[in-house]
Amino acid sequence: MKSSLYYVLGKTISPKRHLLGNNGLVEFPKGEVDLVHGFEQWVMRGFPHHVCVVEGRRADAIRNLAQLCDVQVMSNKGIS
Repeated sequence: MKSSLYYVLGKTISPKRHLLGNNGLVEFPKGEVDLVHGFEQWVMRGFPHHVCVVEGRRADAIRNLAQLCDVQVMSNKGIS
C-alpha cells in the first residue's frame, strides 16, 4: 500500500479553556472542509491520530518533499 499525505490549510486558534497534552484547535476556511460528510474519509486517512501541524505557509515544500518520497498527495482540493 502506497503512503499518502492529506493536507488542509487552516489557522490555529486559541482555545477558550485549557487543553491537556498536545491538543489544539484549528479553524478551516468556511466551505473548504466538510467534516460532517467527509469525516469517515478523514478517519480512513489517519485523522485524527496521525496529525502534524506546521506553522507558516509550507504546503508547497511539504507537497514537493512528499512527491520526492513517492508519497501520494491529497488535499481538500483533490489529488495532486
